[in-house]
This record gives sequence, structure tokens and C-alpha cells, in this order.
Amino acid sequence: YDPAVGFAPRNAFRRFQPSFEYSPQFPGSDLIQQIDWELRFEHLTDLDFELLTQEIRLTLFDITFMTGDVIEVDIANNYERLEFPFDIRRDESIIIPVDEYRTWTAAVEIQTASYRKVSAALEIESGGFWSGTQTQFGFDVSLRPLPGLELNPEYIRTNVDLAEGNFSTDLFRFEANIDFTNSLFLTTNVQFDNLSNLLGTNNRLRWIITPGSDLYLVYNHNWLENEQFD
Repeated sequence: YDPAVGFAPRNAFRRFQPSFEYSPQFPGSDLIQQIDWELRFEHLTDLDFELLTQEIRLTLFDITFMTGDVIEVDIANNYERLEFPFDIRRDESIIIPVDEYRTWTAAVEIQTASYRKVSAALEIESGGFWSGTQTQFGFDVSLRPLPGLELNPEYIRTNVDLAEGNFSTDLFRFEANIDFTNSLFLTTNVQFDNLSNLLGTNNRLRWIITPGSDLYLVYNHNWLENEQFD
């Protein structure tokens, strides 16, 4: 399988992926609306049933408050069998060698209620990553100044510390959703990261002619910073 756009992390695999969730509600509480506990298991093998990827993710708690705010804490154990050297920065400066890697990670996410004119989400994840560790910090804001208008700036910072080398990445993203009418919508997404030095935009205009019959107009554009060498 060779996708025309993007990339496939794995191909030619077999997947076994059950999950178990318990979500009691608390109608008599003035503070907590619902608590979720979940266990997710993913088991990927090649076509000969040799293990490639395995992840066990446990949601310690996912609390939804009566205000609509949410706090979630997860831990995960991940196994990866790397079959080919991995050029993680895509510039041959750091190559992850072929090996088997098992790591633990923990994540905390806090979201404020989406019905507010200004809402926000904060996520921090830290733990093992290939031959070393990774810490990721993400923050996004949703602004709804007018009905039919939503603005979403987002920033993600990732610090990677590997046996083969260290690096950091910064990702900036801005998304705007405009509802002109109940049948005409515009979505704009602008993104930049300091690893590829690529500034890209995706714009999609959607017109619902009749229910079940939509017309899309899509425009994409990329700006790449070209480095000059003596």
C-alpha cells in the first residue's frame, strides 16, 4: 500500500484491538457529571503473525464536571519492533537503529467547556520514546466571538532526548471555521513547524446543495524556506 498523500505508519498487518469502558453518571452530584475508566489494547502483527506493535493504554480517570470541564489522566505501555533504520528528523542527523523498543508514557489533559465563547485545552505527555525520552506540551484556544465564527490557535512543543541525539520541535496551527449560512461553510487551516520549515494552508469551501449532495472547493498551498549553502 503506497498512499498518494501522507504516509502509512504500518502496512500489510493484522490488528486485534479490543477496548473496555465503564462510564457511571452521578445525577445526584452538584460537582461531577460522569467519570470514565477505559482500557484499550492494540496488537499489530505482520501477515505471518510476528508482533510489530503493541500498546496497552489505561485511562486512570476521565472526569466530566457539571460545568462541562474535563480532566483526564492516562498511562500507556508501548512496544515497537523497528524493522528498518528510522531517520526521525528526515535529514540523516539522527538515525534510530533497528531494534525492539518498549516504553512507558503518562499524559494529563484538561479541557474547559466548549459551549463558552472562550475555551481552552492543555495537554502534557511525558515518558519513553524509542531509545530515550520525550516530553510534549500542547495548548489550544477556541474563540467564538460571533455566531457561526470559530477561531482555534494551537501550539505544540516537543522535546526529544535520545541516545542518538537530542532535538526539539515547535508546531503552530491556526484553524478558522466560518458558517455563512446553514448550507455554506468555510474551513481554513494554517500550519508551520520548525523542523520542516514548511508553512502550509488548507482551505475548504463546502456548499450543501441539497441534503446528501455537497459541492467542495479545496485550495492548498505550501511555502518552504530554502536554505542556501556555500
